[in-house]
Amino acid sequence: LQVSGPEEEAIFQIPYKLGPADAESIKESDFVPDMPTDVLAEEGANSVSLSWKNSDCAEAYEINYIESGASTGHVTLALQDGSTEINLSDMKPCTSYDISLYAILGDKYSEEKSYKIATKPRLDALSDLEPTIQTTMDALSLRWAAWENVSCIKEYDVKVCAVATSECRETERVSKQAELPDVTYEASELTPCTEYTVEIQPLFPDTEVEPKVFAFKTSSPSADTQSISAITAEPVSSGRMRVDTEFMPTAPPAKKAGSLPRNRRDLSRDRQHHTLHNLQLCVSAVLDEEESPKTISEEVTSDLDEEHAFEAPELQVINGDQ
Repeated sequence: LQVSGPEEEAIFQIPYKLGPADAESIKESDFVPDMPTDVLAEEGANSVSLSWKNSDCAEAYEINYIESGASTGHVTLALQDGSTEINLSDMKPCTSYDISLYAILGDKYSEEKSYKIATKPRLDALSDLEPTIQTTMDALSLRWAAWENVSCIKEYDVKVCAVATSECRETERVSKQAELPDVTYEASELTPCTEYTVEIQPLFPDTEVEPKVFAFKTSSPSADTQSISAITAEPVSSGRMRVDTEFMPTAPPAKKAGSLPRNRRDLSRDRQHHTLHNLQLCVSAVLDEEESPKTISEEVTSDLDEEHAFEAPELQVINGDQ
């Protein structure tokens, strides 16, 4: 202690021990700890790990959290051992939470440290997705719900592929509109009466959400608007005939007493009598179980069967000597 006067000054030494105060002394002094700082969060789909910097003299921490915008469901957790990290479990995926964090000393609480977190989507977030699929002859309209398990997903990659050729259209990116409950996707210039798949791939930062694939088929034109434009038939070997059919580009495989898997086919016919046959073919196109008008070919004569001797039909032999 130093005392100064007009002409002199005096110094008095007063013994006093300086050093850290004990916990009880700090509590009795009404000291209030500072609020926690440097909060870090590592979010998962169903859990969040939180950590923060220690507040001086704090002996405990309290955490409160609730879904953003909710009025009920408030959860309070206390850390009595002074730990500065905690794992919050049993949380909903794709959900935002408001968190409050306090440092505690005795009955004194620091100012509130507010923090907002958001859990990630599940990796199988699309497992329950059932989109609405509508098709015309050359277009696809796709719509799916943008809430519940996928509410935090803002963008998707969509790819359409033809089943028969495995050829895929260019992948398109679609975005969720904040004011709409559904995500929509449109594809045009598709081939009529064709089977396709459409793959929906959710996009989320640092998370590989599993895609989901759906099958669809474009519509067929009305059968009564389609017809076989030409039929050509020619013998190719004993008992066999080659048939060519030409039909509208949108028509699927034609049929004759059954169905032809392509527009050219060799037909065979069992004969009880090995002789010539004059044939006419009647062909129609089948579109989604509806049959187009029939087209009749010109008459064609089959070849003799080389493996059997000729037998004249209804031949009668009259012996004049008897």
